[in-house]
Order: sequence, then structure tokens, then C-alpha cells
Amino acid sequence: MSLDQARAFIEKMKSVVAFPSKAQSFFVLRVLKPLLAGCALSMLSCNALAIPDFHPKPTIPTLDQLWGLSMIGHDRAVEAGFTGKGVVVGVVDDIIYVNHPEFAQRVLATYNIYGAAYVPSSDDFHGTHVAGTILGKNVGVAPGSQLVGINMFDVKNKNPGFDDHIVAGYEFGLHHGVRVFNNSWGAGPIDIFTRETFEIYLPGLLQAFRNTAAAGAIQVFSAGNDGSTKPCIPAGIPYYFPELQPYWINVVAVGPDRTLAWYSNAADVAAEWTIAAPGGAGKAHNASDYGTDEVIWSAYLSDAYASLFGTSMAAPHVTGAVAVTAEIFPKSTGPELVQMVLQTATDIGAPGVDAVYGWGLLNLGNIVQSIEPRTAGLFANAAWSRFATMNHMGTALRQHLLSPVLGSGTVKPEERLSFSAGQGEGRVNITNPKSAGLWVLPIYGDATLASGTDSQSAHAITTGAWFGTDLIDYQTSRLGIAAGLSRSDMETSTSSDNGRTDAVHFGVFASRNWDNWILEGSGQLVLMAQSLSRYAISGADGTSRIPVGHSSFDTDGLEASVSLARKFEHAGSWSISPYAALNWRWQKSDAFNEADARIFSLKAPSNTLSQLEPGVGLRWSSAPAVSRIGCWWFSSDLGYSNLTGDLDHGIQVTLLGRPIQGVSATVGRDIFNVGAQLNFVTVSQKIAAFLAYRGRFQQNAKENTIMAGLDLRL
Repeated sequence: MSLDQARAFIEKMKSVVAFPSKAQSFFVLRVLKPLLAGCALSMLSCNALAIPDFHPKPTIPTLDQLWGLSMIGHDRAVEAGFTGKGVVVGVVDDIIYVNHPEFAQRVLATYNIYGAAYVPSSDDFHGTHVAGTILGKNVGVAPGSQLVGINMFDVKNKNPGFDDHIVAGYEFGLHHGVRVFNNSWGAGPIDIFTRETFEIYLPGLLQAFRNTAAAGAIQVFSAGNDGSTKPCIPAGIPYYFPELQPYWINVVAVGPDRTLAWYSNAADVAAEWTIAAPGGAGKAHNASDYGTDEVIWSAYLSDAYASLFGTSMAAPHVTGAVAVTAEIFPKSTGPELVQMVLQTATDIGAPGVDAVYGWGLLNLGNIVQSIEPRTAGLFANAAWSRFATMNHMGTALRQHLLSPVLGSGTVKPEERLSFSAGQGEGRVNITNPKSAGLWVLPIYGDATLASGTDSQSAHAITTGAWFGTDLIDYQTSRLGIAAGLSRSDMETSTSSDNGRTDAVHFGVFASRNWDNWILEGSGQLVLMAQSLSRYAISGADGTSRIPVGHSSFDTDGLEASVSLARKFEHAGSWSISPYAALNWRWQKSDAFNEADARIFSLKAPSNTLSQLEPGVGLRWSSAPAVSRIGCWWFSSDLGYSNLTGDLDHGIQVTLLGRPIQGVSATVGRDIFNVGAQLNFVTVSQKIAAFLAYRGRFQQNAKENTIMAGLDLRL
């Protein structure tokens, strides 16, 4: 019968018969089923034809024979220790041989919708084989999950009460905590149905699906074994009932060559909820294909094993993967689990989500990889770059304290500023300040970070400038304030990951000299706005729609430093100044939600990092060289410091509620600092300038800062 004839037949039956509930079931099982050549309400194994001898064997299949597990990257889950532990799977099929060693101590409950005992007959092999692929101890994708067996097929024709009782079957599964139902059966080509016919003739089945969706459970369906370009119903039911799509997966079958099996229906209108999985590559009516290694080996009756092929064998690979995914992401919702399975599939066939394979080939390895720390490495590298920006700008502020003092330092502090207290206002006002002048200090910073076990290498370039004034520049005292702007651009060397930080800096600095002792201090408040683009998304490699994540958030930073030096002059010419220093840096980032990465989008809570850096050094300054236009002198610096605190810049993010700790390469504790500065003051002492370099070298990281300062006396 053609599809048009089948449609006409349904319309005729609608006009003649008012179906009560049992008559609906009889219509589906006794009339529609044979008319649709074995697709309606049939177990989709081997084109739903009579099954020849399976050649069962008593020995456990070898890893080579379980090629389907290898194809989907099951070994990655095994290595990571993910087995679907604690996840309850419902197998809606015929009666499962629950005493098979593959299911030992993991059968949670069983239910027969016909009210009879849950005891398999010699014809009940399909569900056992399906369940073995899902959670078999040796042959299953999720050997740690638990089984709820729900019998919906009465192969002995004892009672055709399908639509009456299927709601109770699914409700039984929900009651026992089923998160994903495997359905290796179909109820007719999608073309024969409409939304109306489904609502009229299969209301119980529709209600069951709505109930499971409302409970957050996932339905995995075989596409069908008719070699059609379209899936069967219910695999394609979201086409008519879109509200079910978030909870639905349609599974087409591939053979060992990773191409669509000859018998498998394709995705077509169900492409957005379709995935491909190993189903075998047997030949119809060829008994020699059963028991061979090109089909799917799994559990069989009487503790044996057999190999079958069909989309019925493909679907349980996906169901097992959903169970493993649910273990990895225990806080995820049903739709999130569905999308994680679909969006991690390897793209095969036409590029992108296509009408044959949908999202592509199931890739459990990608799902496991999605939680690797490397996927969050960008955020740790970004934290490193923020510290680098703070250090570049802080270095420049400290370097200004080494710049020449204009006016020979003849203006005393009390002449520079006068203070008066506002009556009753509880504050101090500065009145009539006499500024020493204004200065500007542009900087260029270059920083590199090596790659780590769980992160890529990074390179950040910072440009910026300080603008400030010395409120006091007396011989023995110096005090000033400054404000600055900076921009830092970071990129990674092995991907297109990148970030940009725009910052506003507010600084204060001071120094005090007495008896050749020099005490210096500076600090800055930094307000940073950072934007990041994440291309290296673990689990998304080779998928149909490779996403790019974008995130934007603010970070506040503080830096404070203090140093104490002792100056020793040689015959009034050159001098050396040994010193001890202490630097402290701190940053706090706001919480953020990554956008545009689809199911891979990460979330981060507020995060705080800090570092403490004590050190010692030696500064050398040359004798001044006088020319007609001014005075020149040179100074250099060599130091060592020891870094403590957050050396790997760890940032915790979450993926579907699962914490992931992103880290950068761990920077070394030992830091070697070098510096050089060329100073100039005009004869009039109205202008001072300097050009300086500071280098900072440690294991896995280095920073170079170039500064050019200009000070003008007003």
C-alpha cells in the first residue's frame, strides 16, 4: 500500500468508526501495522522482518567486536571513570531477561503494561539486546546505570491494550526516577500522521510523552528501518508537537564505515533532534550476517550474546551516552542533556546539521572532554593578563619616583599646601595649593605566558599613560597623585582565543629621604572592563556548529608597594642603593555568564585573586653629565623577588552546574628584575624627562615595560 493509500484508508476509518480506547489499540496493532510494512508499533530490529538464526554464543564479545563503543569514544568515558552511575534508564521494549550477568544487581524495577508477569519468552530477545548495549557490564555504554524494564509488546498477542496502558508504563518509569527512556520501536511513517490523527487515535501515547516531558525525562527513539528519507513516528513526533522537541532524540544508524546503513531512515524534518550512532551493516534475509562482527554484539537470552543490526541497536548507544552525560552533569535539565549529546556529535555527511545524519555521529569522547580544565584556561590567562596590566602601570608609577625633582627641591611642603578644616563638616579641605607642575608618563608593556598542562600560551600587549602632579617635591619629601588609562590586548598562540581589557587607574605615590635612607611607596586602584572571545571550546571540535563564546565583566584591582633603600655615594659621583621592597596585588572579578557558546556556555561566580611579592635589589646611579641644555645621568637596577599567592590564576567556572577549575601555566616563584633609566633635566629646571625599561623574568612568564616620562613646571 502506498502512503497516499494509507492516508486515504485512515481518513476512511475516521469517518466510519468511532474508536473507543481498546478499539484504537486494535486499529493500530491489527490494521495499521501490517499495512505499513512492519513500521507501525514494531520493534525496529532488522527492518522488522522475521529474524533468522542469531548464532548466539556464551562468551563475552571482545573489544574489537564491540566496535560501536570504540566508534563513539566510549574509551574516554572509561578512562575518566564515567559509567552513568546512579542514573536510571527506562527500556520500553519487550520483556528483558533481567537475570543476565550483564545486568547483575542493577535492575531497579520492571513493569508489564498488560498486567501479566514480567517473564521473558523465547521470543523476547529484542529488549535484552537493547538493554545490554545501554548498560551491560561488559557490552554497555553506561555500565553503572540502573535499569527499569517496561514491557509494551505482547508478542503472544495476549492482550492488545497498548494505548490504554502505555501511560501507566511511562508513569511507572517516572515514579522510579527514570531520566531517559529508550524506545527502539516505531508507529508508522511520519507522512501518514498529522497532529490531528495522533491526537485522535493515540491520545494515551501522546499524553505519556507529555507527562515525561513535564517531568524532565528524555525520550530516545530509533528512526526506523525502512530506508526512508524520513523518520518514523514517534521518532519524528516533534515535527507535529514542537513542545516535545527539547526532550527528544531521533537516532539513525551507521555501519562500521561511519556512513548511513542501507536500512536506516534518515533525519529529514527531524534533523534538529537527530543524531547518528552505530547500528550495524547487515543484509536483509541473510542469516549469515547475524553473529558476524559488522553488526552489534550485545546480551541475549540464557546468559548468551548475539549480534543484530538496525536502528534499534543504534538508539541504545545514544541512551547510554545520555546516562553517562547525566552522571557528568547531575544538575542539568533534560533539554540541556539532549543538547549536550547533540552539539558534541562529530559532523559527518554534508557540513553542518543535515537532512541525513542531523547533528552527526555520537561522540561520547567530546562530552567527556567538555569538562576538561583546558576549556576554562582562557579565563585564567585573562586573570594573568590583568595582573600584568596592573604591574606594567604600577611599575611606571614607581619609576616616576626615581625621576628628577624639578626646582632643586627648594619648595617646602608647608609652602606647597595649606590646610583648613571646614567647620561642622568633619572634613579637611585643601586650599590654595601650589602645584609643582604636571607630568605625563606613557607606557608600553609586553607580557608572555607559557602554555600549561591545561592551558594555552598567551601574549598580552598593554598600552597606557599616567597623568599626574607632584603636590610636594621638597628635597626630603615627595607626594603626588595620578590618574591613568590603559588597554591590554591578549591572544593565545594555538587558537583564536582573545581578550581585551580597558582600565582606569587612580594612583598615589610618596617618598621620604633622611640621612641617605629612602622610603618610597605607591598604590593604585584599577577599574577594569574585560571582554573575552573563546574559540577553543573543549568538546566542540569537529562538530556541526562550532560555537564561539563571548563574555564581558568588570574587575576591580588594587596594588600597593613599599621599598626602603640605603644610598651610598662614591666621592660625590656615582652611587649605589641596596633596597628591600614589598609589592601586593589583588583583583576581584564580577560574576558573569558566557554568551553565544550554546550548550558549552560557562558561568563564573565572583572570583578573587591576590599575590604578594617581597624582594631585594641593588640600584646604581651614574654621576651627572652637564651640557649646555641640561644635565644627564643614567641609573640601572638589578633585583630578585619571591612571589606567593595565586600562581596559576585559578578561576572556577561551571558548565551545566558542574564546576571546572580553569588554570594558567603556574608562574615561577623566583623573579629576576632588571631595569635601566636615562634621566634629563633642562638648565632652567622647568622640564624633566626620562626614558626607562623594566624587565621581569620568571619561570613560564616574562614582562617587559618601556616608559617615557615628561615633567613640566608650571
